[in-house]
Amino acid sequence: MLKIELSKPARKDTYLYPIAKMLKEVVKTERCMLCGGCVAACPVSAIGLKEYKPALVSNCYVCGICYTHCPRTGLNFDEVEKHVFGRVRTLEDKIGVYSSIAVAKAKSPELNKLGQDGGVITALLKYALDKSYIKGAITTKKASSTSWEPTPFFANSSSIHETAGSVYSVSASNQLLGKVYHEYADFVGCNLCLNSIALVGTPCQIESFRKMQFSDHGKLKITDIVSFTISMFCWGNYHYDKLKEFLESKGYDLSKITKFAIKKGVLTGYENGKEIFTFKISELNNIKMPACNECTDLTGELADISVGGQGVSEGWSFVILRTEFGERIFNEAVEAGYLEKGSSETATKALNEIIESSEKKKTQSNTYIKNSQDPLVKLSHRV
Repeated sequence: MLKIELSKPARKDTYLYPIAKMLKEVVKTERCMLCGGCVAACPVSAIGLKEYKPALVSNCYVCGICYTHCPRTGLNFDEVEKHVFGRVRTLEDKIGVYSSIAVAKAKSPELNKLGQDGGVITALLKYALDKSYIKGAITTKKASSTSWEPTPFFANSSSIHETAGSVYSVSASNQLLGKVYHEYADFVGCNLCLNSIALVGTPCQIESFRKMQFSDHGKLKITDIVSFTISMFCWGNYHYDKLKEFLESKGYDLSKITKFAIKKGVLTGYENGKEIFTFKISELNNIKMPACNECTDLTGELADISVGGQGVSEGWSFVILRTEFGERIFNEAVEAGYLEKGSSETATKALNEIIESSEKKKTQSNTYIKNSQDPLVKLSHRV
């Protein structure tokens, strides 16, 4: 393990160190999207999560890594895209840089039923794990069969099915990057797990990963363990407690819901396959994380692979393949029988709806960004 030479810790009552700057500029202003990146990046575990917020939990050594790794303190999208895709997007790249698109679903009836919109993400991870492309995957699962509270989870081939399905409450899954880097290397049998982990997250969590990956600050390159990233489409995230309270106020028991889905701006809840409620996502604005207001990314434009249920029929997913490795993994999974691929005509038709939805989200968020009086808001996005 990399040894870090540290000076004595800063006093907890001073506001001169970087973590206080991050807490003041990002957390207290409710711009934090709870990606967990600062928790993962801190080399001395000085940052933890309390009540859905990063907090100082131990001595800070004033290294500044937390502040410089936070995507909400500024993100150079052009540089990230050059590193990841080899070029910067043009005006024609309405949903970010990509090489191809597809419609697909898991070939396994079990994964297709368990997964969200056809179980594509779970099937992709299962293939990558079975073929030893990766040793594990950082993702999210429900706390229990009756609780929708999201829990960051490090899955292997035998437990990946536990992560199937989307949880529409925020999960700080990136916090596991540091834990996997430092604690799980021997467990999964790899040397620091270099290029041996897949990371699944929302668009903002992928932004967080890319900020850490290409940051010039800090010596702990915990992102080196990640081989490829998968982003889920996302209209916004909700606090678990607030979502539960909202549904209970409408007479619904969250523990009885077996699946959620968001399509065309509508949140739908199901109980054993039966639709029991629908709400326009505009009705949920009061319980949505405030940080989501400035997010312009619907499809996960900085990921290797993006997956969502927008524009396709029930039981299928729309897949955006953005990097050479992402496309390779997907095509191999199709050839190996882990995935079933739909027609190119269906994918082309779905693309138009997805571009329209993406443009709608960008317009709404860009209006918020331009009207913001906080200079960091403009610095953190491409407007």
